[in-house]
Amino acid sequence: WPLSSRTQAREAEVPPLSPIAPATPITDPLRPQQWWLNTDGWSDDLIGREPRPIIAVLDSGLDMTHPEWSGANAAAIVGARTMIPNRNPIAAGDWGRTGHGTHVMGIAAAPADGVGVVGVAPATAQSQVMPVQVADRYGEFRDDDVMAGIRWAVDNGAKVINISAGGTGHLVAFQRTIFWATRRGALIVAAVGNEGDVDNPLLYPAAYRRVLGVGAQCGPRRSVDCPAPYGPAVFSQRNASVDVIAPGIDMLSTVPSPLTDAGLPDGYAYRDGTSMAAPYVAGVAALVQAAHGNRLTPYQVMRQIERTADDRGPRGRDNRS
Repeated sequence: WPLSSRTQAREAEVPPLSPIAPATPITDPLRPQQWWLNTDGWSDDLIGREPRPIIAVLDSGLDMTHPEWSGANAAAIVGARTMIPNRNPIAAGDWGRTGHGTHVMGIAAAPADGVGVVGVAPATAQSQVMPVQVADRYGEFRDDDVMAGIRWAVDNGAKVINISAGGTGHLVAFQRTIFWATRRGALIVAAVGNEGDVDNPLLYPAAYRRVLGVGAQCGPRRSVDCPAPYGPAVFSQRNASVDVIAPGIDMLSTVPSPLTDAGLPDGYAYRDGTSMAAPYVAGVAALVQAAHGNRLTPYQVMRQIERTADDRGPRGRDNRS
């Protein structure tokens, strides 16, 4: 961040606020199966303040016919846009066919509507979400589409931008786009990647400056990917791009109907990955902003998330544990 150490220290100081009760009780029936909302320190009271900033999800789009995102809930969607109209396009009515963007959006902001799941920062008509399609029908991303998506999101009011994608290679133009976005008050949150147990490369945009890079945390269940409950997932990147880890295993969220998991209601599925961890943090970022009247800088939000995270492993930063 191009700030003096004194200015950074002053900006990072965010006064604590007491939580307030949500306007209505959360009764979404799959809420008990969302383990990350049932851990110590989490309370539904955290979502009580509105309005929250617009959360933009730059991904494969959103299935806007899903019950969580249609009917009365359609008012929670603003500025939906595709950046790839002429390259392997998905018709607007079929956005999210790959399911990735719909799953990511549900983790961040599925409405507290008594249906299915609930997001970390539930979307409402006062706290909206913005699906920006930057992946084609095969789920492939290109840097120029993502950069265009960032600019669209910022120009249309998004203050939290989630990017659950990445690739190798640093682009000066992309870094400048991030600088441009943060100067206009938008925090960019990105997944660090799922190759931590292979060659563990730095992936971008998570590795760019001013981006909050998110790795995947395990839940309570042991597995090959999770030898230690609540520890980092084996596959999650462990390098300089990681700022925090967040829940990324057994993540239950919304998907287009054909992708429903067996044993679940229509339109819901479990997924794993840093792609699922990033929207958790994007939702938290929106809650932090709302709790402080949407007046914080992106740097303040990032530092508040980093400072209040549990320090696991050796004290201070560690890339290996």
